[in-house]
Amino acid sequence: MLVLLAATIPRNIVLFANLRFRPDVPWAVPVLGVVLWLFWRSVRGFPDLRAGNLPVRTWAWSLLAGTVALVALVPGLRVVSRFVPLPVQQMPDLAYVPATTMAALLLMSSLFAGVVEESAFRGLMQAPIERQNGLPIAILITGTMFALVHLDFTPILWPYYLAVAAIYGTITHVSGSILPAVVLHTLGNVYSNFTLWLYGRAEWQAAPGV
Repeated sequence: MLVLLAATIPRNIVLFANLRFRPDVPWAVPVLGVVLWLFWRSVRGFPDLRAGNLPVRTWAWSLLAGTVALVALVPGLRVVSRFVPLPVQQMPDLAYVPATTMAALLLMSSLFAGVVEESAFRGLMQAPIERQNGLPIAILITGTMFALVHLDFTPILWPYYLAVAAIYGTITHVSGSILPAVVLHTLGNVYSNFTLWLYGRAEWQAAPGV
């Protein structure tokens, strides 16, 4: 958790600063690029990170399996939202921020979260728990912690975050590397961030009238 906070707090400060000072220029992107590079250099030496290179075949199957699972998860959650009230997300009023700046910041934020959160949860946290207690317990613990660190978390969303953690955690376990999960997490964040920005609703909220 300390590793996660050490990277996430500076990211939030830089993003908020960019939205307040010179929002016409996405200057936070190169700054966060440096922060992310420093973070990766500081953690890549830990064996539990599991960030080794993978054969192309393993990459392909990992990304395919993860994509299918994530694509199936969102429509399923939208069906659940018809019967169980889920929290409504709203983007703050950022109409004053140019679209180019918003797009750049959302893309960088997606990559940043993908790298940092997978390093922390599926790497440094899951690996030792997995060795001592097995994969299901590791996913239960890391998935719960994964849910708690998200600002939109409410108890009703715990199964959703646990399911996401199960996808990333299982792929990391089978492939032996967090790298496919980093890619999937980043792409998932791009989808959820842009859905919220462009349509004003979270990925689990069905479109009005649907």
